[in-house]
Amino acid sequence: MKVYCGDRQTTSKYFDVNAWVQRMPLTNELESQLKTAKLKPYTAYAVNYIWQDAVTNLGSRVLGGVGLIC
Repeated sequence: MKVYCGDRQTTSKYFDVNAWVQRMPLTNELESQLKTAKLKPYTAYAVNYIWQDAVTNLGSRVLGGVGLIC
């Protein structure tokens, strides 16, 4: 995965991330946090260390809601 800072067409600055994905069960606590953070679900994902969904959700909001995870 590469995370670009700025327009990736005009900049060569990016972060190269080496990681793995582990499936996490939806706990009652996380479900409650997601309902409470209805407008900002990325915050609930982040405090539970579910980084892929946190970054995806936040990125989707920045791009105008395309592929928004709720």
